[in-house]
Amino acid sequence: MTLLHSSFVVQIIDSDFSLLSTLSLPTAGDSIVTSSLTWCGSEVLALKRARKSLYLISLCSETHVYDFENYVEIDMELDGIKVFTTNEVVLLSQVPDAVGDVLGVASPEPGAILYEASEKLIEGTYGVYEYINMIEDQMEKAVQQCLLAAAHQFDTISQKKMLRAASLGKSLLRRQDASQFVDICRVIRVLNFLRKPYIGMALSFAQ
Repeated sequence: MTLLHSSFVVQIIDSDFSLLSTLSLPTAGDSIVTSSLTWCGSEVLALKRARKSLYLISLCSETHVYDFENYVEIDMELDGIKVFTTNEVVLLSQVPDAVGDVLGVASPEPGAILYEASEKLIEGTYGVYEYINMIEDQMEKAVQQCLLAAAHQFDTISQKKMLRAASLGKSLLRRQDASQFVDICRVIRVLNFLRKPYIGMALSFAQ
């Protein structure tokens, strides 16, 4: 639960009303719309800052401001918030763990190494065997991470790259079970269809 005081102090409390975190909102020169306080995922709070701006603050007190050309309204979603303007709808969400595992800078996760091996294979550069050898005992986990990362993507090119990496890893497994791969591909196909402009249902994988 979140409590916003008139002093612009935010308190995060548990179900038994024990205090979990206290945040201070900088208000100098800002016009914070207190009624717009909304959770963006599980670790970030969002508030409207004036009529054309959005203010985000994490539980670690890290802040970010998004400015828009038109008036904004926000609505909470399962995995983030949707920002409505006159011309567009924007989904803001935390980076899913699966995406961070694969695309995170210097990520040591097997999914990241499998993805890099797949990219090197496409480019025809050396190092593919070394990367594959590094995660030989974790190949199943690597495949799963790439599949989930692909499912969270909205960009079809990124989806294809991660599915290609998952396919490479799957081909190297001693016991091949294609059911999860097929299921994720089916879900991605449906989501991509629903996101087409003439349908306009920009659903995320979590939703």
